[in-house]
Amino acid sequence: MVAHSLPRRFTRHAGGASSVRERMRTFVISTMAAGGSARAAANLASHFAARGDDVEILTLYGGADAYPLHPRIRRRDLGFGRSGDAPSAESRSAVLAEAARYPLLPRLAADANAIATLRDVLAEEPREAVIGLEHVTAVRTILAARGLSMRTIAWEQTDPFGYATPWRNERLAIYPTADAVVVPAPAHAAAFPGARCVAISNPAMRSPVQRASRGAGAVVAVGRLSWEKQFDLLILAFSRVAERNPEWTLTIYGEGPERPTLERIVREHGLDGRVFLPGTTRDVWGVLAAADLFVLSSYVEGWVNALLEAMAAGVAPLVVPCGAAAEIIVRDGVDGLRVARTIDAVAAGMERLMRDSALRERLASRAPEVVERFSIERVAAQFDALLGTFERDGILFPIPVLTRDEADDYAKLAGDPDAEANPHLRFAWARELAGHPAVVRAAEAVLGDCEVFSTQTLFKPPHSRAFVSWHQDSAWRDFGPGEVASAWIALTDAGADNGCMQVVRGSHRARVPHRDQPEADNMIRLGKHAEADVEPERVTDVVLRAGEMSLHHNDLLHGSRPNESERARAGFVVRFLRRAQGAGGRAQVLVPARTPSAPRALRPAPSEESTPCASC
Repeated sequence: MVAHSLPRRFTRHAGGASSVRERMRTFVISTMAAGGSARAAANLASHFAARGDDVEILTLYGGADAYPLHPRIRRRDLGFGRSGDAPSAESRSAVLAEAARYPLLPRLAADANAIATLRDVLAEEPREAVIGLEHVTAVRTILAARGLSMRTIAWEQTDPFGYATPWRNERLAIYPTADAVVVPAPAHAAAFPGARCVAISNPAMRSPVQRASRGAGAVVAVGRLSWEKQFDLLILAFSRVAERNPEWTLTIYGEGPERPTLERIVREHGLDGRVFLPGTTRDVWGVLAAADLFVLSSYVEGWVNALLEAMAAGVAPLVVPCGAAAEIIVRDGVDGLRVARTIDAVAAGMERLMRDSALRERLASRAPEVVERFSIERVAAQFDALLGTFERDGILFPIPVLTRDEADDYAKLAGDPDAEANPHLRFAWARELAGHPAVVRAAEAVLGDCEVFSTQTLFKPPHSRAFVSWHQDSAWRDFGPGEVASAWIALTDAGADNGCMQVVRGSHRARVPHRDQPEADNMIRLGKHAEADVEPERVTDVVLRAGEMSLHHNDLLHGSRPNESERARAGFVVRFLRRAQGAGGRAQVLVPARTPSAPRALRPAPSEESTPCASC
């Protein structure tokens, strides 16, 4: 037997830097000082780094980092505004040539040195993608990366309709040349005609602080002390109800140019000792853990990180209309209250929540659901789709599909012995899960128009010796590369200890021979084994929480180990076939992916010999 080695350029070493710099994801931001953009960049970059991606953060203007970063993140400051070396003549010439294409935007040529300096850094080594955050920095990033064979993404953090933002005309001209523009909410896409706009939320992070006992009467707001936050409105609204609710206080955390005005309003309304302006805090989670009510009074916001954190900490929010994102985040009457942006309405809303503790606690109990609704995993998966991760790695994960409770319900149904092979032929629940919108959307994102090819339930009881040998799904069927994608939906938590799927990222680029070697504990009945060297350091565990799924290419090398834990591991596999290819008599079951429950003629279940691989 001749073992086939996998291409080295697809190697990623677990726990260390990748040998392939094409995997580098570079974030470019003006500064990592305190602010919503820096917080979002820190959270997403750290998540990528924690799962093993190569990540870099470039700042333009220095300053101390306000948020913790994963130790694997490469950090660099370019020192804009400080004296230093001039950019290379080659980069400056390239930037000026690009600027000349936009004669009505003279600021681009005037900014050539700054853009060229950034270009020199980006040109030092290959990168998978470069992501520019906010306005001027995003435009600079797109122009600096032009012609360097890396994807470019502009990441907008504010509501583009809310107020005048820098370089408006430059963004309108340059954004359509980027690979994508990330906006806070779907409604914001209309601000950049011609650009490929994708609405992606900022991630909601789980609170690291245990919720403190409430009832002390603490109203909290967090944000820069600037005009658009409208903290003057909030203080005036509080003054209307302060005398009737003497046990309540208002504390606004933040710093900014409006401090003198706000302090004057506090004095004029006799609110000393009731309203506090302590400045910024490094312990925002501790502050929120002790709060009873969070108020968002802004005139305009993008994706409101402070609101997400308050809700994640279990604080009932009161919000005013301040952009499309806040309307998406807060479900009125479910996990917060929305009121009009007037002093009277905010005052009435605050007093209602101050006096109705049952309502306040009911809203607070649902507020932490933002952590699941806008999870870091969900946001990362959306960025993966933008960056072409499936084409590069042959797999996307984790992709949120179900809540934990929904996954538990499906796991009970999947325990039926008759549900192992193609359960969607026999059971309504299996047809429903195979056609779940999140599952179908993910499949369509990589295959285009597609249909359900087969389904399967997989179960490993505690301390099971069952395993899946290393293989490619294409060893069973003659479909072409990328014609089939398999969705592996975790109905229980799947980790290294209970035998989760393992993959070799990038191995879908080449097919390898397989041999049949049946074994008693191999979940693949024919015992297919790929004749390939799989080195342990090249293996990635596909760790999924109950309700999450992975989606993999039919040529990706994958397998799984025995369940050595006390926990069962259950999964549901849906295989999708690209419709344009046609079944040609090869399909076991072809069902339109978007109408899994529609009446149709069901074909007989396939025999065991023709059943596809166990898909781990």
